[in-house]
Amino acid sequence: MLVQFQGRPQVSPQGEIVYQFPELQITAGSEPSTRASGSAYLQENPWKFSQASPTQRWAAGLLGLVNIGLAVLVGSLLPQLAATGIGFLGFVSQIYPLLLLYGLGFLVIPLVRWQVVGWRDRAVQRRNQQRQQLASQLQSPSPELRSKLAYAKQFAQQTQLKAEEAAYTTDQDLLDQEIAQSAKEDDAWQRRLDGL
Repeated sequence: MLVQFQGRPQVSPQGEIVYQFPELQITAGSEPSTRASGSAYLQENPWKFSQASPTQRWAAGLLGLVNIGLAVLVGSLLPQLAATGIGFLGFVSQIYPLLLLYGLGFLVIPLVRWQVVGWRDRAVQRRNQQRQQLASQLQSPSPELRSKLAYAKQFAQQTQLKAEEAAYTTDQDLLDQEIAQSAKEDDAWQRRLDGL
């Protein structure tokens, strides 16, 4: 990763290693960025099982149970009704396994998803706790960490990107930026030609 992001290891006089990534220290803003949120660390949000309200989820679960109950009831009555010889009941008896599978899937798939979301949420909670612990260590660092942070501060200077070096800016439409860039290039070529 150090090579991928063109980082450089710096060794302090105490022998501690600090990694510097100059290309990641370029900013286009006019002022150094400050953290707007009150949190000392970036908190990961838990997964959301559904956008539906609890009442809607209960209604969907109840519908699934009614669906399964009716499918089982129809399944138990089907041999008796199919003996009557009505053509529609023959069709229903043929697709009955699909109807039962649909009813089971209507209940089982959300239950499995609910378990997976719960498992992911527990992992999110663990990561947030780890981040909180690390943030508290940075809030009140040990003397060793304090000296390492003081040494690293000399490498924390950001390079300010000039407006003419920017490939794109959000304060102007992309098409307008391309037209302006093209006009600048045309002017530059014209000056070169005039100089010949």
